[in-house]
Amino acid sequence: FISNQSITFTPITFMRRFLFKNYFYKGTEKYNLLIYDDFFPNSKSGFRYEEFTYYMENINNLKFLLTPKTYVAVGESPNNQAMYIENLKDKFPKFFEENKITKFDEKGSYNINTKLFYCVFINNISEMLPALEKNKIPFVFTLYPGGGFGFEEESSDAKLKKVLSSKYFKKVIVTQRVTYEYLIRKNFCPKEKISFIFGGVIPQKSFSFNVAERLYYPDKKTLDICFCAGRYTEDGRDKGYPIFIEVMKKLSPKYDFIRFHVIGNYNPSIIDISGYEDKIKFYGSLPYDNLAGVFRNIDIIISPNKSDLLSKGAFDGFPLGAVAEAALNGCLVMNTDPNNENFIKETREYHFIPDLEMIIIQPDSDNIIENIEKIILSPKLIKEIAFAGQQKFIKLYNNEAQMKPRLELLKSFISN
Repeated sequence: FISNQSITFTPITFMRRFLFKNYFYKGTEKYNLLIYDDFFPNSKSGFRYEEFTYYMENINNLKFLLTPKTYVAVGESPNNQAMYIENLKDKFPKFFEENKITKFDEKGSYNINTKLFYCVFINNISEMLPALEKNKIPFVFTLYPGGGFGFEEESSDAKLKKVLSSKYFKKVIVTQRVTYEYLIRKNFCPKEKISFIFGGVIPQKSFSFNVAERLYYPDKKTLDICFCAGRYTEDGRDKGYPIFIEVMKKLSPKYDFIRFHVIGNYNPSIIDISGYEDKIKFYGSLPYDNLAGVFRNIDIIISPNKSDLLSKGAFDGFPLGAVAEAALNGCLVMNTDPNNENFIKETREYHFIPDLEMIIIQPDSDNIIENIEKIILSPKLIKEIAFAGQQKFIKLYNNEAQMKPRLELLKSFISN
């Protein structure tokens, strides 16, 4: 099966690699919706878990085609897929009574007879496109940042052009204004085939958390600052991990009460932290169910991510899903905004009011330290900004705002 990476194949090689290992056909059983994914139901991807289980609860005759081929990106064995599927079965036993989960390996035959096909990321839809076109299957997909998508990147543009020009393409969901504008500017897609829903899907369990119930510095002895992101480069520079470590090394000698926390596939050997071991704690990659237990003891989350480092044209969504989860659990957010996503051009307003609901930072340790020191001088701002930020995240990321329009979009094609 084709890897979910930016690898170049000739058309003949592509078809041989794809079709000779797998056979996709229209069987007698027809589904309403077929979802393909390379990570679900791994609980370390909270946005996928929330979105796909929402469809399980709201769409009849839904089928999943699942492969674990990107588990290695978070340091997991593909063999763990069976465990995650069993966990899903415990939560949704009725769904499994209908045998609607197919584990997809590198060879075999699979029925893809469905009213509509859906997946997330350009790499995933690009991989399945030959089978969808051969079997005349209409499709919708979400074009998130990452997953093979980058601006002015040859391989990414080639995939987009091919996918969006398919006669079976129905709609693309985008979550960033810059993505919407890119598709229009490059003439990849007409406006009427783009559905723009700012933000992203977030697990809803933290939405009812009462910020007033938790403690912040100085009501607790330490000021706790967190970094949370996946590592996809050797030192995590695209997510700003080296900047975070710089901040720790510059602040620790001045403020003995600050503690630093790192969530993700990082460890003390990624960047030398000799002499600072008592100032920093590493948690590893955590399932989203475990994030709240950490975030509710964190005062500030820093997300100093940069564009164009993972690959040419690569960029992150604003803000990261982990940042949204932290905000819902009462963390003050300090976030970069390299593509100016926070500003709404049509209304000349902001999604998050700077310095009131979120602090916009530069990917520079001195700028971040300047903002942290302002907080230290006036620590009451931590709770004030954290509370206001949480309320705005609730407004923008609740399922009424995020999942309802997605569900209505998919059902509009299923019902036809």
